[in-house]
Amino acid sequence: MGDQGTRGGPDQDTQPLYRFASLGENHVVCRREGPYPNDRITDTSRILLSGDLAIIEVADLVNFLSMSRLTGILLLIIDGNHEKSLHFNKGELVFASSSASEDRLGEVLVRLGQLNQRQLEAVSIKFPGNMKIGRFLVQQELISPQGLWEGIRQQVREIFFGFLEAEHGVFFLLDARPSASEELNLSLTTHNLLLEGVQRKDELAHFRKRIQNDEVILRKRHPLPTKELTANERRLLNLVDGKQDISQLSRLSQLERFITLKTLFHLMQTGFVEICDTSVEEPPRVEKASTDEPGAIADERQLRDIVGVFNEIYVEVLQALTQKMPAAGALKTLNAFFQNPEPHLVPLFRGIKLGGGGTLDASALLRNLRAMTSADAGTCLTDGLKELFFFCVFEATSRLDPSAEEALLERVQKLQKNLRG
Repeated sequence: MGDQGTRGGPDQDTQPLYRFASLGENHVVCRREGPYPNDRITDTSRILLSGDLAIIEVADLVNFLSMSRLTGILLLIIDGNHEKSLHFNKGELVFASSSASEDRLGEVLVRLGQLNQRQLEAVSIKFPGNMKIGRFLVQQELISPQGLWEGIRQQVREIFFGFLEAEHGVFFLLDARPSASEELNLSLTTHNLLLEGVQRKDELAHFRKRIQNDEVILRKRHPLPTKELTANERRLLNLVDGKQDISQLSRLSQLERFITLKTLFHLMQTGFVEICDTSVEEPPRVEKASTDEPGAIADERQLRDIVGVFNEIYVEVLQALTQKMPAAGALKTLNAFFQNPEPHLVPLFRGIKLGGGGTLDASALLRNLRAMTSADAGTCLTDGLKELFFFCVFEATSRLDPSAEEALLERVQKLQKNLRG
């Protein structure tokens, strides 16, 4: 999986190196004739060991690092592009990273209850990709420094356990010291994590005999047994509706995926839930009419209705914000969104901003939409309006007191129902 040495003829020695996987700011794994021909680099870190998980267990690798008190980075690449890395200092785990969306810090904070989904969506607009959102969350007093530390600690734990569960992929052990910003005091010992992780892996194999994957959908059995339930069991049982899969239930319950799976397995064993053959069917979606004319928009009245609902939300947000600052300042705060929108939103919002009453010009939006080449005008419009919505709600709620924030969110939720109606 990649030529890291100098074997081969002279032609190979002159081939450029391409990025294969990143390890933070300072380290990369490269290969010749890599999949990213436009991302060229010139050097690599020293690889101490590499191999295939088909012939060696991840737990054995981690135990080797711990017993040898090695300092380095253990990188795992799954399916050629999915990455997880563990960073060690003298055999102790000090940092971990992952390209999986469920391993992002924001997602972990939501599962821990430190952050709600609405706040995460709003913050993600401002801090896309790998930008540091933890410091921003603390600065905005959305979480405490202690909450951030607990979130990072749990994030590292979950990445570590996910690392141990991997059965396919290639690994690289690099002679690279974690940077000062990556080396954290997490009060975790590699030995204890390894023991816990191996036990979890054995339990997971047992759970998978009945719940084969995280796409499985469960429903309640009727009548329900009368046995006493734990708090986690009650929480998950209330969420089981024949529509949500295991991953969605984990997110909704704010429980770690393993805990969710373990709890649902016990609910199956005790007769509270069972696997659905198929999910409960959703009401059929009305397909928008299409047209062969380039740039034309189907069902303009429906699109205007969408803008109208969002405009009601923007008005509510602006009015709530004017309770904390002058109207001109409140409007300027919300219109800051248009100063640096995401690149894909620039054509939609070109020349547009919120007016004095807090609304967007629907006619101007539709003109911009006609000039775009989007195949689905409704989705394009709704996605853009949602991004503005998250920005506005985040800006307002970060300035409101708890009672005003709760009142605003309640009004906004009622308006949102009109979008789903």
